[in-house]
Formats: sequence, C-alpha cells, structure tokens
Amino acid sequence: MIRAGFLSEAERQALVELARDGLAEHRIARRANAIVLLDTGWNCAKVASALLLDDDTVRGWYRAYECDGLKGLSSFSHEGSACRLAEDQQKALKDWITARLPRSTKLIGAWIKKNFAISYSRPGLIALLHRLGFDYRKPREAPRNLNEAKQKAFIAGYEKLLNTMGMDEAVVFVDAVHPIHQVHAAGWTKYQSTRKRDAVYGYLWVVLITVRCWKKQQCAKAKSRQALKATGRRTTIRNLEPLTVVIFCTSDPRIVDPKMRSKWSRALRYAERFNPLTQSLAQFIKNKGGINECARRFARDRLSGTD
Repeated sequence: MIRAGFLSEAERQALVELARDGLAEHRIARRANAIVLLDTGWNCAKVASALLLDDDTVRGWYRAYECDGLKGLSSFSHEGSACRLAEDQQKALKDWITARLPRSTKLIGAWIKKNFAISYSRPGLIALLHRLGFDYRKPREAPRNLNEAKQKAFIAGYEKLLNTMGMDEAVVFVDAVHPIHQVHAAGWTKYQSTRKRDAVYGYLWVVLITVRCWKKQQCAKAKSRQALKATGRRTTIRNLEPLTVVIFCTSDPRIVDPKMRSKWSRALRYAERFNPLTQSLAQFIKNKGGINECARRFARDRLSGTD
C-alpha cells in the first residue's frame, strides 16, 4: 500500500515540471507523471489503467524513485557490458588500424586474437570499431552528370575533325583526373565529417552566436517574442528559451522534424554552459560524443539537478 502525500513540495514541483516539459524524453516524463498521481492518492492499478501500463511496472517506478529519486527514474539499466579490451589494448588496436587500414573485420579479428587472445564475433567487432570511432568506407565511382546534347555535338565535331585532318596529323586524347576523385582510403578508417554534418555544425554555431549577442544586450526574451510573432507559426516553448526559439523559427519544418529540433536545442544548451570560447562549437560537440550525446548529457544533468 503506497500512502498519499509521500512527496515534499519541492519534489512534487520538480516532478510536475518534468512531466510538463516538452523537451524531456517521453518515457521519463511518463514515469514522473505516474509518481505524481501516486502522491495524490491513486493506487497502482488506477495509475496503470490511466497510462495503459501494468500495475507492476508502476510499482517498479515507485521503488526506483524511492531509492534514487529522479536519477532512478532516468535509469533504464541498458548500459551494456564493459569492453573486453583494456585501455592500452584499445589504443594499440586504434594505432594498428590507423597505420594498416584493414579492409575487412576478419583481418582485425585475427590481429586481436593473435595479440590479445580474445575472440570477437563479427557483429561484436563492428560494434567495437564504431565505439572506437572507426567507420567502414568504400569509395564509389561518381561520374559527372551527362549532357546528351553536348555529347552529340562532341561526336559530330570529332567526326568532322577526322574527315578534314591531313595525312601527317593525328588525334591524341589526354585524360584528366579530378584532384579529389577517389582519394579517400577504402576499409576501416577514422570517422570523417560529411558536408551535411559540417553544415549542421555551422548552422548551430550561428544560432549560438545570435543568442549570445541577445543575452549580452539583455534582450533575449523580447527578441524571442518578436521572432515567434514574425514567423506566424504556433508553438508552446517553455520560458521562451532563446536557443529553442531561434531553431524553431529558422529551421525548415519540411526537413527538420520536431525531435531533431529538440536534440539540437538540448545540445546547444549543454554547449552554452560548458563550451569554452577558445574552442569551436563543432570541436566541442565532437569531443563530447556528438549532438545526440550532448543532448543526452543535458537531459541527464537536468534530471539530477545540476542544470
């Protein structure tokens, strides 16, 4: 039997804010909602019926909150096992792959087994390589866009040249190679940013600089209201958070969905707090594990109360 009123006023307020926060992960917000309902006097069966869950699930959430608070609600016990390779072994593997650029996981698995006496399955080895920052690259030929009209004109001119050239003349073809065509190594190599990802980093940097200027001028809230009014798009953004507002107003909804906008906003809010001005935004985010990881860290810090 769970008695009502087990939450303090501060605990209840924190859970209510989390349940209402549109940027919070849905499954975490639903857990917070369940705890608030239990505090009001609902039993586990009634809460489970309202949230379309099993009552044992609700009891498990209550026990997790009772033991670890908000941190218990945000833990899903899906962290996975520790890496079988020690730190020095991982470094040796990264150095060998960088120097040799192996083309298959068989070669990498054989090298690990020979040097460390550890065997990996192919899926496990691929997961390990991705965690170490490697990606499999296989360059593809990308011919230039063909223009049929220009081809016909070239053929006609070539035939005319053959028919009009002298006996002591010859046609010589010289092939040209694009300076960056097929220069990327094939096989397992260190991850390299694509143009699209670099464009996203550039966009986020402009958003961050814009909001920093607003805050320096102490007009962030006013500018946020003006931006929302100018777009004419309806939305509810908690506390008119400037970074979220700018991303909402400047991103194309046909290309960027709400979930992606939320990730960008959380990643920028994390970077705004920890990113030193001497380091580029792209480098900071990459060092922290990418946009998704920065967004997760922001949500985790918010739940633990360090935000």
